[in-house]
Amino acid sequence: MFDQSDTEVDGEVFEEIVKESPGTFKVMLSKEELDASLSSSSCSAAMPHYFEAKALIEKILTTKPGGEKIMQEYAKTKSLKDATRRQMINILTAEMTQTHGAEERGVSVSKSPKIGGPSRVQPRPFTADKVLSDEDVEAAIAVLKHSADEDTIREKMKATFIYHQSMVNNEKRAGDVFSVFPRLLDTPGLLSC
Repeated sequence: MFDQSDTEVDGEVFEEIVKESPGTFKVMLSKEELDASLSSSSCSAAMPHYFEAKALIEKILTTKPGGEKIMQEYAKTKSLKDATRRQMINILTAEMTQTHGAEERGVSVSKSPKIGGPSRVQPRPFTADKVLSDEDVEAAIAVLKHSADEDTIREKMKATFIYHQSMVNNEKRAGDVFSVFPRLLDTPGLLSC
């Protein structure tokens, strides 16, 4: 370390100077020291992944419906509203699912209230109010694609639940769920993670 007159300063003396002087300090490193510091930094190793991830996210958002609105909001405010953030996560999740497929989730284990030990959480079986015909399902899907009313969307999603569950559980058709039911991506509360 050197002071302003280029005199080498010992570490202990430097501490005294720091305590006495409330001024600012200029830290200067030689090119070799700077290169050594940067090459040993784990941050610099992660930077290419950061830029790759950022570019991938931008590409996905600019090509998917609703993504451009998210990009504009972020460019304007440098932040996202909660609803917009959720929509972005839904778009990115849909893309990941479409690209990489979906894996089954593991069995959920929780503490049993009676004995205090772990037990399996049994999902509640869904029972539809009525089973729709193929024409009714197609009509409901058409309404879903063109409706902006959240109550209508929720009603039609509930009515077509059996159909879209069968798509999700079919390996060949699982990737098409978001194209057939695009409201899953932009209606808050329809997808739960």
